[in-house]
Amino acid sequence: MLTSRSPAYEDVAKALEQHFDSVSVYDLSDKSQPPVSAFRLINDGTTDAVVAIGLGAARSSVALSLAPVVFSQVFNYQDHSLLGERSRGVAAIAPMGAQLAAWKEAEPTLASVGLVIGPGHADLIEEAEIAAERHGVRLTVKVADSDQEALYYFKRMIRDIDGFWLLPDNRVLSSRALREMVAKANRQSVSVLVPNPKMLSLGATISVSTVAADIAERIRDIVEQINEGQLDAVPQMTALTEIRVETNDRLMNRQTVAGGTPSSAEGER
Repeated sequence: MLTSRSPAYEDVAKALEQHFDSVSVYDLSDKSQPPVSAFRLINDGTTDAVVAIGLGAARSSVALSLAPVVFSQVFNYQDHSLLGERSRGVAAIAPMGAQLAAWKEAEPTLASVGLVIGPGHADLIEEAEIAAERHGVRLTVKVADSDQEALYYFKRMIRDIDGFWLLPDNRVLSSRALREMVAKANRQSVSVLVPNPKMLSLGATISVSTVAADIAERIRDIVEQINEGQLDAVPQMTALTEIRVETNDRLMNRQTVAGGTPSSAEGER
């Protein structure tokens, strides 16, 4: 079940087709087939599990599916009560430790990082704090309730950090706030890590993103456990294991000249 035909969603669906003998794909953005009609067909059939990709698909699937649901590509899943007795999720971002490790490899002099995130992500904050301690990085975290508050915290911390860690929390990261943060970070020569390589063109320094094949493999593992009657043994959220790292070479070169330390990172891990 796809929220739309967005490449981020469709790439996962295509990867999933490599793991199952029989897959039916429903696109919720196709107005010719309302969600209720699609789930009537699903529930009347012999569906073992529904895989929901994206928030819209996840919400509809949890509400309407009689079969167990596995959702992915949803960052703020807590806000929508998506986890339950018959639903499980796959993380929407790369593990925080892997993100920071890749960042430090690309920029070894990174010493102080700021992170602003919306409420409900205590587990991610704890992951980030553990990773920061492991890599000798001073981490400043602020929890914001809006993009305006996120901007306020960002402007307060920008003088004391050399890296800013962005996560895909659209509750506090509007397009306006994102552009203002990246522009100000660039003026102050502060590195910016983002979760999507498309954001590099805005002026971010490095992206650490997920890999569609990895997401598909984690979903496959969960579905296999469901088929074996072991849904209760599946954790509510399953972490990813692979990352894709891309850098903005222009900004990396600028920082190399300024700091005297070469840095580069590219490819999948």
